[in-house]
Amino acid sequence: MNNNHLIHVFGEVLFDHFPDGSRVLGGEPHYEIVADCAYDFIDGELLEAKSTRGVLYHGSLAISNPIARAALQIVKARHQGKIFVDINLRPPWWDQESLLPLLQDAYWVKLNEAELAALLNDLRRVAEEFRKRDILLVLDIVLNHTSDEHEWAQKAVMGDRRYQDYYYIFDNRKIPDMFEQTMPEIFPESDPDNFTWNGAYAD
Repeated sequence: MNNNHLIHVFGEVLFDHFPDGSRVLGGEPHYEIVADCAYDFIDGELLEAKSTRGVLYHGSLAISNPIARAALQIVKARHQGKIFVDINLRPPWWDQESLLPLLQDAYWVKLNEAELAALLNDLRRVAEEFRKRDILLVLDIVLNHTSDEHEWAQKAVMGDRRYQDYYYIFDNRKIPDMFEQTMPEIFPESDPDNFTWNGAYAD
């Protein structure tokens, strides 16, 4: 693992969309998860003893095998940047006890609609147990962006005022440039700025 890279990938990751906008797969990808693959046996003792910066990207499948799980803990202990976790909730490859620590360490989490529904079902059960013990569960969910292919964004571009209210939309860069002076960038190296010009909306 080269500590000079901006993004460090641990284990097996499926990319279906690249930063330049080109797509590898259409819609939700479907594939079979095979046990005892190479990425299940990453040996922590063979990893370079170097600290890393930038973004550490790994999937939840990285903890399906004890060997790779131990190696991931070593990598995370040496990492001094943020962590991006790609969640995969296909049985029998996950359980709540092992997943929660990953979520606690993550700065970003990627999951699809079915996986979100599965987590919400578990969350309801947790909330019920909390109520029995007079514990108040408080959630704060912030949706800070969507893809330009998302239904909301497409309806906003088509002129639907309801969905336009979901976004900050400006006629020019004057106000966005004022925001940029103080707003932190999420991916400053690969995707600088917090606002995107949309030519279709301008037309």
